[in-house]
Amino acid sequence: MGYFTSSYIREKIEKTNLFKHVKVKRESDAINVLAEILVCRKEVSYRTPTGELVIDLLCGDIPIEVEYKKRPFEGFQQAIAYIVLAGFKKSMVIHIFPFYDKYFVKAFCNIVFFLRNIGIDGLIIVSDTGEVVEC
Repeated sequence: MGYFTSSYIREKIEKTNLFKHVKVKRESDAINVLAEILVCRKEVSYRTPTGELVIDLLCGDIPIEVEYKKRPFEGFQQAIAYIVLAGFKKSMVIHIFPFYDKYFVKAFCNIVFFLRNIGIDGLIIVSDTGEVVEC
């Protein structure tokens, strides 16, 4: 995944501590904070033969779908579309959740483990603490 691996992203987030200082109240807040930390382009329109995709974050050649307070399976359809329809080799889903929930983490990571073989990775950011959970 180039240098935008889940480990790289975790290190950048933990190093800046920005999630501990900026209150995230909605998905657009999370996208703005991540774009600043990772120095990524945000809300990038991408044409495909079947229509337009809007990529939440484009970090180098890695499209990232960001979800805020959603169910653990949400966002993966976009990540799949980035690979299948837009031709990216890898993609990622980042979920921002206000608190640590072991059931959410287990469900999310089970999906990530299943999809890694097609190039999809993911991580969870606990917005209240700034903790980053890698699968």
